[in-house]
Amino acid sequence: MWAGVVYGTLLERHADHILLSGGAQIFLLLEDAVRCDFRVGTYLKVTYTEIDGRKLARGISQSDSFHALNAPP
Repeated sequence: MWAGVVYGTLLERHADHILLSGGAQIFLLLEDAVRCDFRVGTYLKVTYTEIDGRKLARGISQSDSFHALNAPP
């Protein structure tokens, strides 16, 4: 199991996953009540856990590009 953070513009929103700019596909954990109510085009910060190559969302929040560009690696 691996955890991380990804920043990106919300390109698509589906019931079970979201797609961010840069191609990141993040799956929503419906049983953990992780939802994405943001509009397409919103810049997001997504924390996730990766299991078997699938990124599973743990938290989704709106962000701005300044924080993303200056975030530590």
